[in-house]
Amino acid sequence: MRYQNIVLISPPFYSHFQPMLALAAACAHDGARVTVACSVAFAAQVQAQEIHFYELNITRNANTGIAQRTDQSRSEAERLNAFFEATRHGPIATLRLQSEHRQHDMLTDPERMLADVGQMIQALQPDICIVDQLSYAVTLALYCLQQPFLTYCPGHPTYVPSGTQLFGVPYAWPREFTIAPEALSDLRALAQQVDTKFTSLFNSIIAAHAPHLPPVVSAFRLCSPLAVLYTYPAFPHLLEQIESNGIERIFMGACFQRETLPTTWRDRLLAVEASGPRILIALGTFLSARTDVLERCICAIGDAYPQALCIVAAGGSAEALAHLSSDRVIIEAFIPQKGLLPSMDVVIHHGGNNSFTESLYYGKPAVILPFSSDQFSIAHDAQRCGLAACLDPNSFTAADLAAAIATLLRDAARADLHTWQAHVQERGPSYAVRQIQAGAALPLT
Repeated sequence: MRYQNIVLISPPFYSHFQPMLALAAACAHDGARVTVACSVAFAAQVQAQEIHFYELNITRNANTGIAQRTDQSRSEAERLNAFFEATRHGPIATLRLQSEHRQHDMLTDPERMLADVGQMIQALQPDICIVDQLSYAVTLALYCLQQPFLTYCPGHPTYVPSGTQLFGVPYAWPREFTIAPEALSDLRALAQQVDTKFTSLFNSIIAAHAPHLPPVVSAFRLCSPLAVLYTYPAFPHLLEQIESNGIERIFMGACFQRETLPTTWRDRLLAVEASGPRILIALGTFLSARTDVLERCICAIGDAYPQALCIVAAGGSAEALAHLSSDRVIIEAFIPQKGLLPSMDVVIHHGGNNSFTESLYYGKPAVILPFSSDQFSIAHDAQRCGLAACLDPNSFTAADLAAAIATLLRDAARADLHTWQAHVQERGPSYAVRQIQAGAALPLT
């Protein structure tokens, strides 16, 4: 049998929605009827690909393009600003704040979500749902309703914890970060506290709405019993960290739709007289708010490589950085990153999973500046596999960045990068769909 009617459920975050849309398009190309259930803010993008849209609002906070410009409630905006401030104080302060915030927004109005997901299933009658792992209320609803689903993991594979891993604590750190044992122990204790509280809340909902089902051991570990899809390379050292538990693990390598560079951008690149390297700086839709880090990068590149072309995705910081613009420094709020990557020599990014896997797909060496979340784990993997350099975004000097770029430019043809580039290019959303449909012959429950 095959899954003929597939529903993909995305939270209102641009960085999560885009790869899920790529997966939805691959499912549709394979012949399934596909619906994307998400915020109305993404409806036009879904419908532009002739995919069905269903409005489903999952969480209070959102980021539909640039975090600071997305409509937020006052409390959510304050939390976002607190996050930006925490990143200035290093990884432990940031990860602790994220854990504290997690206690308040991981399971927004679960009864409403249970009802809304139930109505969606009744209306769409899917064979299978594919849900973003971080949409915990949706996963809980699907579990209570006993609706067959697959788990889509949008970030580092340890977002679905295994063994002694705790959600919110990096499984490994880049060499540039020395974390005091006491600080790490305190972070783990806080993460365990959040896990216990979150799991208790999960089980109270299960007891009230699906008392015939067993309670969960850990809310963060609740995932599909059929398969988990990772937008990540299958690094051997990482596979050793993941328990299979009889669940199929599908490593897609990367999950995005290739984009043609718009004519206006092609013309801009052709007009630039730059004999130095082409460097793209992109800290993601949230962390572009760190204007100070973007400015240090731009100035360091200008000093070390005055003939370089520097393209900056500045988000809400674009206006504040406008004084640094020149013929060879292009600063925009939003750039066509996937279209530009083939033309770049080096990428500077924050270790977000999309930036990491897209850069790897195009064989571009990177300097990673991790701030939060799973970025430290991603930076560790990239560094360990010889794919990137890593710097502390709060303390790197101009000389540090110049040296990292120089090393990457010298070693750009190294075998490790091309080996993993080939691995990622061989996989992708179409590969995932083939694996999903091959597994459709398995029992659905």
